[in-house]
Amino acid sequence: MAGPTYVYDAPFTAASALTQFTWVKFSADEAVTAVTAATDRVVGVVQQPVVAADVNKQAVDVRVVGISKVKVGTGGVTRGFDVNIDAAGLAVAPGAAGTISRGIAMQTGVAGDLVDVFLTPNGRVQF
Repeated sequence: MAGPTYVYDAPFTAASALTQFTWVKFSADEAVTAVTAATDRVVGVVQQPVVAADVNKQAVDVRVVGISKVKVGTGGVTRGFDVNIDAAGLAVAPGAAGTISRGIAMQTGVAGDLVDVFLTPNGRVQF
């Protein structure tokens, strides 16, 4: 098992409540918020949870490059295959050709599991 390995973690202010090990997107300069659509441009995977009372007060680490634990959504993911995101920022199986891959699954997992994902910054188009 690979295990989480960071190459680059960046600190950001949490602009919304965040679920640990889900993808996040920019909300403003130096701030991130929860993903709300599978097509969102993501920054990386948040490494700590943020509760509503700590919004705009708490700095969080976002794994931008490296291997991160990621929570799996409906449909699961398969080791060695591309990973997409759903509207909640969870890892899901690849969609149709032309969608953006967010990483490569290092483990197989079903909904609710935490799996290691090799993050691909800015994604890449699937063929």
